[in-house]
Amino acid sequence: MDSKLISLYLRMDADIQTLSDNARAQFIIKSIYTANKKITKEEIIKIYKDSLGLKRIDQARLESVIDELSQKGTILVSGNHYY
Repeated sequence: MDSKLISLYLRMDADIQTLSDNARAQFIIKSIYTANKKITKEEIIKIYKDSLGLKRIDQARLESVIDELSQKGTILVSGNHYY
C-alpha cells in the first residue's frame, strides 16, 4: 500500500488526534482506487488502520463515511465489495 499511495493530504486535528470526515473520505477513495480490485469494508478498515499505524479507530464513524460515499455514488458497491 505504501508504494501505491504516493500523495495524500490529510488534516489532523491535533487537539483530539483524529482525522476529519473529509480526510477519511479522501483516504477511502484513494485506497479503493489503488487496490485495483473490489474490496470489502473490512479490507478498507484494515488498510486504514495499517497505513496510519493505528491500533484502535472509531469504526462506526469510518463506516458511516464509507456508507455516505456509496450513497452519493462516489464509490460503488456490489454485494459487500466496494470499487
